[in-house]
Amino acid sequence: DDAEMLIGEAANLEPLRAAIATRQEEAISIALRQLLDESRDELVMVPRTSVVVSLKRTPEDEKEDIEENHEDGPISEETKTGKNEFDHFQNIQGNAFITSERVLFASSKTINGESSSLPGENSDGQFDLSIDAECILLHAQSADTVSIYLQLQNEDDEANPIKMTMIPDTEDTGEQKTVTICQLLFTKLSELINLP
Repeated sequence: DDAEMLIGEAANLEPLRAAIATRQEEAISIALRQLLDESRDELVMVPRTSVVVSLKRTPEDEKEDIEENHEDGPISEETKTGKNEFDHFQNIQGNAFITSERVLFASSKTINGESSSLPGENSDGQFDLSIDAECILLHAQSADTVSIYLQLQNEDDEANPIKMTMIPDTEDTGEQKTVTICQLLFTKLSELINLP
């Protein structure tokens, strides 16, 4: 069973997003339990946490000379030019969960309050994420913006890693609560990455 980072509908978080919309903790808990892999004793380590997420492909100059090290044919123009296939995945509000196997992000809307669907698309789940622990290459806590930074990559992906920024969505509760939530997320991500 290969580790995967699933984006959008592939993450299959529709039942969880629907439960979150009801604002009923019992419904959320039931939907989350249905997503857990019982065969691997997957447990919830961080319950629903309101966050704002952005993704971006790591630019060429932040990775060792990819052209010299790339052995499997030509590199895409997108990789060479630094164009970001995640330009639309910026400042997405939603709910993050950390389990003993992965990070889940059930999107709700963009930071400016618009629906998370792009024009012409009907999927509210296009910004959902399911990230297996093995896909997390690096994680760090930023002191200046009080955010969590992750570097992600599927095992078979040859493109540059993906940067994920996760900021607690606590504008009504103050900076101290934001720092506390960030510290909890960082601690639990450390545990997740170090689990056997």
